Amino acid sequence: MKQPPINKRPEKARRPGTFKPGHKGGPGRPAGVPNKATIAGRAFCQGLVDNPKYRAWFKREWEKGLVSDTMQQMVWAYAIGRPSAAPEDNAAGGSLLELLQRVHRGEA
Repeated sequence: MKQPPINKRPEKARRPGTFKPGHKGGPGRPAGVPNKATIAGRAFCQGLVDNPKYRAWFKREWEKGLVSDTMQQMVWAYAIGRPSAAPEDNAAGGSLLELLQRVHRGEA
């Protein structure tokens, strides 16, 4: 009678949450679908820019010159999306800063 071959390699313990060998797993999140953290971040930023208190704070800080450009760009990009054209390519001409200043003065 033949004896079964002896497995010289000890079986490795699988980490929790891994599939059994030979199992290909599930389909995962479809391409183009944002994850839950992205959805929550966008919802937060949309609520923030829709808040009149935030907009009043933003106006005060803007006038003082204390607005962090990077943070504000991120908040507004998550809230309403990034512009399709570069800020310098706006219809009225000029930079984004000039456009915002004209909007603030009520000229645009």
